[in-house]
Amino acid sequence: MLPTLTLIVPCTTGTRDVDPRLQVAGRPLIDWTLDAARQATVVDRLFVVTNDPKVSELAWAHEAESIARPVESEDEPASLETIGLHVLGTLAKSEGFHPEFVIFLDPAFPLLAPTDIETSIALLRERNADSVFSATPLTGYVWRRREGEWVALERDYHDPQRHETATDSVVENGAIYAIRPRVLQRTHNRVGGKIVVYRMRFERTLRIQGPRSLDLVSRLCGT
Repeated sequence: MLPTLTLIVPCTTGTRDVDPRLQVAGRPLIDWTLDAARQATVVDRLFVVTNDPKVSELAWAHEAESIARPVESEDEPASLETIGLHVLGTLAKSEGFHPEFVIFLDPAFPLLAPTDIETSIALLRERNADSVFSATPLTGYVWRRREGEWVALERDYHDPQRHETATDSVVENGAIYAIRPRVLQRTHNRVGGKIVVYRMRFERTLRIQGPRSLDLVSRLCGT
């Protein structure tokens, strides 16, 4: 079995997104994802993709490797796809390294558990799939706002006597993606081919997005 390649891809420091050095329950944000990845049995090579020396130091402290981001502009940061292809190409050229899967982790999800990563890869292997993404399950009936109006997607609310079963719906949450390198190289997309979904426990899908979420997630990380 070929090894896996795991890439933790923080935002570029100084952008409006979440700084990987932000303190969460007394530790840098990225530490939590590094811990989860290090404990996951399916993680072989672990890299943090960054041009920030301080973030690289955090990676090395967790026995992870650091690799530079591809060339990008402040207005248009490199996509996950561009980063994945860049790292694959660099490692293939320098080491002849060809992994079974590329796993992308977003460090803005500090409640991510090792079992989330392990189960995602288990799904890929068990179902002989090409890619997987983590998702937050939805319960009840889904509505969507269109042109200023709310539209029911799954039932006819005009007929209260009609009872319909809510569909099995999820929201792609961005915490985990994994894909076979050949599919990433062919499609230039983080999902493709035969796709499977990993449904995460709700509390682990909480993402750091601002002061309120930071306070809540910090409390949960500290328990």
